[in-house]
Amino acid sequence: MTAAAAILIVDDESQNCRLLEALLVPEGYDTRTAASGEEALVSIAKDPPDLILLDVMMPGLDGRQVAKILKADPATANIPIIMVTAQTDREARLAGLEAGAEDFLTKPVDRAELWLRVRNLLRLKELSDLLEHHRGTLEAEVAARTVELQEAFEAARSMIESSLDALVAISPEGLITDANEATVKATGVPRQELIGTAFSECFTEPEKANAIYQLVFAQGMAVDYALTMRHREGTLTEILYNASVYRDARGKVLGVFAAARDVTKQNQAHREIAEQRVNELERLVDLERFHRLTVGRELKMIELKKENEYLRKFGPGD
Repeated sequence: MTAAAAILIVDDESQNCRLLEALLVPEGYDTRTAASGEEALVSIAKDPPDLILLDVMMPGLDGRQVAKILKADPATANIPIIMVTAQTDREARLAGLEAGAEDFLTKPVDRAELWLRVRNLLRLKELSDLLEHHRGTLEAEVAARTVELQEAFEAARSMIESSLDALVAISPEGLITDANEATVKATGVPRQELIGTAFSECFTEPEKANAIYQLVFAQGMAVDYALTMRHREGTLTEILYNASVYRDARGKVLGVFAAARDVTKQNQAHREIAEQRVNELERLVDLERFHRLTVGRELKMIELKKENEYLRKFGPGD
């Protein structure tokens, strides 16, 4: 069951308050009264009403002053105010509107007009409260989602930065748009300086790097292409280049995400193994040559021995 709307009646004349209460209570409204502007402000601060019927001419704080104070405070600015006045001139109404009143009632108050104006402003207040609540809910959801996205971004960034591979995002024009710490170490160039520069300049063979980049756009990816990255101090790093295009939600290519894996030590180990194998083959060839020479010499000596034995046995003339 919906609670009755609370209406504060502010008038220094008690008979006017009783008259308005007599008209509103039978319509299901919850009314209370204040005999001055000061008393009204205390009552509103303690328990804000849904609507205020505010007399203009009062001793102390008059109705316009009270309205200005209420409209200046965000906590009470949305409470609708109906000025109740005997003044009918245009200047008086403009002054009331400037003070923040939403509507007017002229004394003596007409019953039907009172009901219509109160009902219409309460409906507007209800819609305003609903919109405010919806806005607050949306802001809370946006704030929560923003926190989630920020946490997800930080987690993804942490994963990227923890990678030992040099990772870069490259625009369709071939310019670096982002890079991780491994890229900074491989090039010796700070991240902010890398962003906006041609990615191909990171390599000893820029033309070859650009050709592979174009291949990524043509085929969607490139796998294990050998390149050499150059540090600004001259150190070279042999890498395997892997890359693929990335797209937006509509499938439009936004650029290329590339990874460069350092294979310098691996390649050096392969070269050492290959050199070792060459040395072993050369040693085997030498052994084979030596073996042949040794066998040949032994065969020669056997033949000479046989010949000597023959000569001793039969003599040179036999």
